[in-house]
Amino acid sequence: MKALPPVRRPVPLNRRAVRKPLGTAFAGWSARVCGSGTEALALALADARRRLPTATPEVILPAYGCPDLVSASVHAGLYPRLVDTAGGGRWGYDLDALERALSPGCVAILAVNLLGTGDQALELRRLADARGVALIQDSAQHLPRQLPAEWAGDYVVLSFGRGKPLNLLGGGALLHRPERAVSIASSATRPVTGPLERPLLKRLAGLAFNVATHPVAYGIARRLLGSSVGGTRYEQLETVCIASPAKVAEVERGLAGYESGAGYEASMWSAACAAWASDGVEMLSCATGSPAVEEVRLRLAMLAPDGRTRDRIVAALERKGLGATAMYGTTLERLDGIPAVIARQGPFPNAAVLASRLFTLPTHSCVNPAVLRETQLLVTRLLRHQPALETQEAALEQLVRYRGQQECHQRNERRIEQ
Repeated sequence: MKALPPVRRPVPLNRRAVRKPLGTAFAGWSARVCGSGTEALALALADARRRLPTATPEVILPAYGCPDLVSASVHAGLYPRLVDTAGGGRWGYDLDALERALSPGCVAILAVNLLGTGDQALELRRLADARGVALIQDSAQHLPRQLPAEWAGDYVVLSFGRGKPLNLLGGGALLHRPERAVSIASSATRPVTGPLERPLLKRLAGLAFNVATHPVAYGIARRLLGSSVGGTRYEQLETVCIASPAKVAEVERGLAGYESGAGYEASMWSAACAAWASDGVEMLSCATGSPAVEEVRLRLAMLAPDGRTRDRIVAALERKGLGATAMYGTTLERLDGIPAVIARQGPFPNAAVLASRLFTLPTHSCVNPAVLRETQLLVTRLLRHQPALETQEAALEQLVRYRGQQECHQRNERRIEQ
């Protein structure tokens, strides 16, 4: 009955908890708290556009990633130019392709830290300086355990939504240099509003989230609602909001608790990673860094030998409620609802291979030794006994189709009788 959610960090509910001021947590930066991480990115992009005026402003984005990268770019009035990712099962840009994509209208390069894997920031910093463009570090999926931290960008984007390292059920922050404060403030159009801004409703929502993502409750909901709730789809960003003083205080309390609370520990998967390596399953590493499984990671990104094997791994682990996902599943230009200006770009062969091979494993505090053992054994058996499993899967698919046909036939008979 139990099932693990892919990510789980309980919402902090103690409104009297100690606070870590933004100026202390992000020393050397100014912080603008806003409605979401997407809004924070839109603020950074709009300011980068003002810093380097051009008739045709563009921003460089990786061809694999969250569609919110595109919606923030469009809202800021920039053309999102996708660039292929690095080859060889690594995360980051193909730097040669990136250099070829840099046009006279480029105003920013986006460095995305995928689930804590890394973002090539030091290499991209040198490239951005050489071309005179801004470097924006999208760290929505990674918040260092110890703050303040070192960032190489001109801007840093953080997110506090559900499924993010610090979960406050919403909100985001843009870190920027103090001299850009007036310019950035001009881009926020209105204060954050909504039911979750009311303290009581916020507390109830947090309590509901904490209960709903417990493995028992999550497993029950999964059985009732199915396992394919949600999905990755492009949504247009309508506005950028500034946060209230109460929201800023909530963020400061969250930051203080983040450092001392149970986090996302990828090192728990060290033994499994070592066992799978000989069968062609490897941990995703940054293109300009070595893999380090001891780092804090929102989810552990892994690469299967090929797309078919990835799909089998995810399906098998998902049936057991072990919290595996296929992440976005495809490249950015092929996601549902993506604007035509993005859909026409490509192809991006490296990103396509990455999208087909990548799967994630949970790293939150509900992953216990039993989960680790079951996952390791299940994946190992699947990798080493694929022919037998293929036969079983084909038989299962045939049975499902047969039952579906039976149900359809029965419904038709009932309509005829009526």
